[in-house]
Amino acid sequence: MKRALVLGLIGLVILVPSAVFAQDLGGLLEDAQNAEFEGEQVISCITPDGPRDVIVKIQQSDGLVRISPVGGGEAVAGAGATVPDFSNESGEIVGSYEARLKQQTLFLGRAATEYEVFDASGFRRAKMVFDHPTGALMLSEIYNSDGAVYCVTRMIAFSPGASIESSWASTGSPSLVIEESERRFPEAVAGFELRAEFVWEDGGVLGYFSDGLFSFTLLASERPVTLAAGDVSRVQTDAGDYLRWYGAGQVMYVWEASDGGYALLGDLPVDLQQSVLDELPAPWQPSLFRRILRNWFG
Repeated sequence: MKRALVLGLIGLVILVPSAVFAQDLGGLLEDAQNAEFEGEQVISCITPDGPRDVIVKIQQSDGLVRISPVGGGEAVAGAGATVPDFSNESGEIVGSYEARLKQQTLFLGRAATEYEVFDASGFRRAKMVFDHPTGALMLSEIYNSDGAVYCVTRMIAFSPGASIESSWASTGSPSLVIEESERRFPEAVAGFELRAEFVWEDGGVLGYFSDGLFSFTLLASERPVTLAAGDVSRVQTDAGDYLRWYGAGQVMYVWEASDGGYALLGDLPVDLQQSVLDELPAPWQPSLFRRILRNWFG
């Protein structure tokens, strides 16, 4: 019997290996990739389902980052922080974005540089502040296309230098999907390019998409996908219904299409979420007879 695929809320994030991020558009800030530090971050988002806030402890060393909620909770290990190369002070196109140097500043008493990032339509999409000595990203403000703030990530404590236990370095990665894949994702979705495609060990195929600033991971499975989380809302659209979960800095959509189950997890602002969903297979409600057969035979 084929059972529904049950997703946790962090699995899709930590499966993407650091080599994928290291090949992002336009090159990445080498200092940010190699920055070694530890500290605390506040992540605060204004979502259609209400505010989402969290304080986390963060360590980055040797290309890995370890994040754990302040006050307890499961820590997450993954690829180190990477950001587009915004080093051209006169303005440089990175993917479909232009980064403009705004000012030299101080952040937590340390020398830093602030940039503003604009998309091809001229909308300001981000403000980012980078630490001078280490290259670490100290502040990130992400905006929706109407200029409203979507998410703010701010360092509230910072110390250069960090080390992560060796056990965290062996998180493992899924196998790359080459030509033998029975299911290939499109090369681009709503301006997001497919950067890598993987077989997920729990079933299905994962695709990692990025437009140079934002990214999402798409899971496609022959089985229905069930989202195991609290604070899940059902979203009704002209295309059909989705299950949606918002965390601090992340959104996940889960739905069933005519060819199987789908899940999308990303850091997309609200307007870009809809643009991406519009170009993916639409939600589909199987007939009552088909649902009965599935319950009987899987």
